[in-house]
Amino acid sequence: MAAKKPKSSSKKETRRKKKPEKKKAGKAAKGKKAKKTPSAKWTKSSEKRKRRMEKVVENVVSADKKLVEWRKSLMEPAERGMIEFFLYPVAKNRGEKEAAKKVIVESYIRGDEVVKQFILFLAHEQLSRAAGVKTMHNFSHYRKMMGKESKAGEVRKAVYRTVFNYTTSLEGLSELLLFLGELGDDAAAKLITYHLSYYTSLETPALQMLRNSAIESLSECSSPYALEALLNYAKYSEKGERALYALKKWDEKLGETEISEEEKRKYRMEIAEMFTGGKEKHEYYR
Repeated sequence: MAAKKPKSSSKKETRRKKKPEKKKAGKAAKGKKAKKTPSAKWTKSSEKRKRRMEKVVENVVSADKKLVEWRKSLMEPAERGMIEFFLYPVAKNRGEKEAAKKVIVESYIRGDEVVKQFILFLAHEQLSRAAGVKTMHNFSHYRKMMGKESKAGEVRKAVYRTVFNYTTSLEGLSELLLFLGELGDDAAAKLITYHLSYYTSLETPALQMLRNSAIESLSECSSPYALEALLNYAKYSEKGERALYALKKWDEKLGETEISEEEKRKYRMEIAEMFTGGKEKHEYYR
């Protein structure tokens, strides 16, 4: 009896392979049937949503433009005021300088944080000139800085700008520090203490003068941070007499500030301790 031939396995495999393809084709056909064209109602609602979003974006852009324009309306006069302040006494007289300061104060009071930071940045750039007080800004100095290819007229202009700028002299820097005290908030006080830290890092008569101006400026501030800085300076500095004098001024005006009563009591105790139970009782200061 002849042996039966085994069935071809290749046919089975092709049948197995075809089955999933048929299933896929069936699913695709069902999917096509299931898809429906969007209704007119749905289309209208999506268009409305799109229009609403576009309007929101337009409003945001418009609001941003208004904010930018409003900031510019405060920053530009403040910048011009700063320039007029720096041009005293050669190109501007005392009355013009005082008027310029009023413009800056008005912009600072009315402005938001961006406007205030811009004004403080302008002040910082000028106060940083203290680092160059010991440098003699003459023709040869600027010739080296600007290079040999620079024209003699341009070099002379650079010398004039430095020599006749109010804030390249100690009295100009001192007045700018006191002006920051008039602005008086936490940010202005922090800028003062930043520069005070620099002034205390070197022992020179010029920086000693600026140090005293900065301390007096902190006494004019209305910021509690300024008072805390003065307490710290009076407590830990070798020569804190100027800070003690500034603390007396703070003690006199504490009642007029917007600090809470509890905070006022705390500050008064700390100030009193500086005069009665602070350095004087420590053996190091006897």
